[in-house]
Amino acid sequence: RTPTDMTPVVPSLTLRSGAKMPALGLGTWKIAAGDTTAAVLSALRCGYRLLDCAPVYGNQPQVGAAIQQALDEGTLRSRDELFVTSKLMTQTLDPTDFEAAVRTSLAELGVDYLDLALLQWPAPQRAPIAEQWCAMEALVDAGLARHIGV
Repeated sequence: RTPTDMTPVVPSLTLRSGAKMPALGLGTWKIAAGDTTAAVLSALRCGYRLLDCAPVYGNQPQVGAAIQQALDEGTLRSRDELFVTSKLMTQTLDPTDFEAAVRTSLAELGVDYLDLALLQWPAPQRAPIAEQWCAMEALVDAGLARHIGV
């Protein structure tokens, strides 16, 4: 780093695919919607590059506003600098609904893909885990998520 580049360096983890994931991120759970944009923008300005989101948190549009503002002001040079995670609540979603739910998250977050889509609280009583996992793999195949997990 040069003296003019004061953005903190956050260690990263290497995923099986070879992609890098920041080892430290901002969880957006329990951040009130009215406080979310400022909180996320502040975190991005401090060097955070991983954002952990979920539709059930009720603040993804505000996270998206912060991402856009960070891009507009140059805090982020491109979307590729950011690692965005969101989740699917399998207690209320059938695997056939996963793609639509992720597309809604993408629209709310203002991004074209998720770096990581997670099954939050897998519910085998709703659908077999193997069926849920196949629906997750379809998200990767469609370019909606780069990585998937539980």
